[in-house]
Amino acid sequence: MLQEMYKRREKMGYIFLAIFIVVVLGYILIWTPTGAKQWGEVSIIGLPVLFLIIIIIRSRISYQKLKDVEIGLSQASILQLDHVVLKKDASLLPRLLCFEKTGKYVGAFQLMHVSFWCYPLLIYNSSFINWLPVKFAFISNTGELIFKLKRKGMKKTEVTYYDASDNYIGFYIQKDFKSVLRLKGKLFDEKGKQMLFIDGSTMTGDFTWIDEHHHRWAYFYNGRFPHEYTTLFHDLDNDIVEVSDKLSQQYKQLLFGVIGFLFIQRTNK
Repeated sequence: MLQEMYKRREKMGYIFLAIFIVVVLGYILIWTPTGAKQWGEVSIIGLPVLFLIIIIIRSRISYQKLKDVEIGLSQASILQLDHVVLKKDASLLPRLLCFEKTGKYVGAFQLMHVSFWCYPLLIYNSSFINWLPVKFAFISNTGELIFKLKRKGMKKTEVTYYDASDNYIGFYIQKDFKSVLRLKGKLFDEKGKQMLFIDGSTMTGDFTWIDEHHHRWAYFYNGRFPHEYTTLFHDLDNDIVEVSDKLSQQYKQLLFGVIGFLFIQRTNK
């Protein structure tokens, strides 16, 4: 799956590059620049082309390095792990891949249900995921549904969580208008008891989630990726989450549910 992720990035890069070049050529044919100044202004459009070419080259190099490497699938459920590496997938619709540090694929947070009118908005700009009523699920590498979540609300986001048997297990509340630079919210169990105050960066950086009893639920670190794993994860940006092994299965489902939701928000700004 890690190799496939880099391959999809390369293909998406080619698709967007082709679309961009067609648009630029069409613009030049319709409004042909007449002087050096106008041509200079048009040349600025070439910066996104350069950016896309860099993505294509980096993805190609990463794929070539890993295409013959036997990585395999994780044998553990996400609920048994004490860490995950989170990677945004190269796809038209938002999807968040989860790996172990060894590169073994665990599963993915992916859209479970989207109203037909939402598709054009999401394909046009994935950041609409932060405002639309959508359903996500975590699907394991064997295709098993582990838990799911449903988002609704505009000024205030409310996310409800369900286990694989569709039992309600808790909810998360976030005031979006206060969450420009930082994601702030509260996590509750199925009885309405607050379990955790959520606070994290919308951009990057390290942060920790600690409950009122000073028990660390999760630690997020970015930029200090263990050197021994950089032969697999070639990106400059690698989000890693370490989670407590002292949580019940229900609480761990809620924790990973919030992590998945927030990182989908964070990677689709």
